[in-house]
Amino acid sequence: MKRAISILLFLAACTLANAAEPDVLVKFFGHAGIGDKRSVYHGEMLKHYTDKPTVGQGLPRNVQATFRKLEESQFRSVYAVLLSDGHKSQDWYAFLVKENDRWKISAVRNLALSGVFHIALQQLEQKNPRSEKEEWQYQNMLLTIKSDRELKEYLKSNLADFRNVVTLYSKGDKEQSDKMAKRLLIDFIKDINGAIEFNIGGIIDNTVGYLYVPPGSKPPTMDPSEFIYVEEIADGWYIYKTT
Repeated sequence: MKRAISILLFLAACTLANAAEPDVLVKFFGHAGIGDKRSVYHGEMLKHYTDKPTVGQGLPRNVQATFRKLEESQFRSVYAVLLSDGHKSQDWYAFLVKENDRWKISAVRNLALSGVFHIALQQLEQKNPRSEKEEWQYQNMLLTIKSDRELKEYLKSNLADFRNVVTLYSKGDKEQSDKMAKRLLIDFIKDINGAIEFNIGGIIDNTVGYLYVPPGSKPPTMDPSEFIYVEEIADGWYIYKTT
């Protein structure tokens, strides 16, 4: 019996260890930061950021980080990181590589929207009344800055309409598919490597939206240089962010 209990405890400990996020990630987004960055940084982080504070060191004390593993292979992993003070939140994405049996941070990203975007949003917010075009732009910009959780819920709650857009678009009815997409606050739709992109908005290459990936096609691979975030929401439907 004691041997059986010991085995169960050992297996449970192994499961927890495998499920936990790498310690370097906790420290990077924690308030204390990282001491020897050279030992746990890789790639661009090692080249450009060893003398810079970590993200966590610049956060208010009431902001906490939670982690979700998006992808893991033998030598690479990607995590979604939610920073929140209980009222406001911000989504980050961390790319790690395993070197000498140790996880190291190679890049961190978030949806980088310039000050111009936020100034335009503030101006629209303060304008009263707004024209029909301005109201659409305002609601579209509000959707652009929503959290990943809120963006997932938005697609789920409007999934039937999004599927109708796919049907119209696949039939070549661009006029009607564009109209319906606009009602869903989508800026534009287009083909992308066998999938259909529903672009919500952003600034230049820093965009957010949804992807419909039909059977036989694959979603884009997450990468610090382009698709920084890709996650399935429903069967064949994904949320994405680019940089």
